[in-house]
Amino acid sequence: MALPTTSSLGSVFKGADLDAVLAHVARTAALRLPGSTLTATRDVVTKACVDTLAAYRKHCASTSPSGQLILPESLKLLPLYGLGLVKSGLLRYGRGGGGGVGGGDGYDVCVGLCGVVFVWGCLSLFSFILHAHHPLVQFHPPHITPLYSPPPPHHPLV
Repeated sequence: MALPTTSSLGSVFKGADLDAVLAHVARTAALRLPGSTLTATRDVVTKACVDTLAAYRKHCASTSPSGQLILPESLKLLPLYGLGLVKSGLLRYGRGGGGGVGGGDGYDVCVGLCGVVFVWGCLSLFSFILHAHHPLVQFHPPHITPLYSPPPPHHPLV
């Protein structure tokens, strides 16, 4: 097997796959979750995103002004998707306090999602984390009326 290699960190960031990075961070969080608190696991996810972007800033974009936000093109949505992971069901349900009727299914939800994270591929995991992402083309389905519709034009003969 022959894979291309590089000695430039900029090339690594240029060819980075956002789905793969997010899947790695989610699986790392799922591995860490059984032995730590939800808050600590959320902090690990946030730190992973911050450290990735800080490494790009330090090694690839050091000439730009310090107050300017510089993100690699391939990972520019990493903060948004990291926040989606933090707010997803994997890191939302507390120990013993879930979203069920009795309020005691938190363990079941966490354990179930921790197991499923390792089975899903990148696309399924991505859809789970950002399940409310919809393309703007389908923003107004034909069976739903928009929130505001302009009044019909007034015709003088009617």
